[in-house]
Amino acid sequence: MPVMNFFDAKLIREGSKYFVELGCHRVEFSMEKEARLYANNVESQDVTLGVRPEHTDVAETGVAGRVDVAEMMGSSVHLHITAEGRDVIIIVPTVDMTGNYSMGDTVHFTFAGKVAHVFSKETEKNLEF
Repeated sequence: MPVMNFFDAKLIREGSKYFVELGCHRVEFSMEKEARLYANNVESQDVTLGVRPEHTDVAETGVAGRVDVAEMMGSSVHLHITAEGRDVIIIVPTVDMTGNYSMGDTVHFTFAGKVAHVFSKETEKNLEF
């Protein structure tokens, strides 16, 4: 299984609500994650965002990336893309595919707030715990 994708992102706190901004894409966290961040009194800050390849979804809108390699792996395709200055892997189940991916294609991806992990830039520790 590929390793977690990491990005430079911004954690935004608005009262007791938390969002993460990656490029121009904003994702709201789940209530459980918000409660843990709020309990730890986490303020808005630059963070390292972690999202597992299997929790990343190709979408109509979201973070844009360029396909470098599309690797068929049986029941899924591993897309190796360049996005936000990083190498990113997205696992797309073949049952969810709406077309083929070719080198150089632009794709967009997103993720649910419940699967995102935010790490301190200073300590590298998960800010929820």
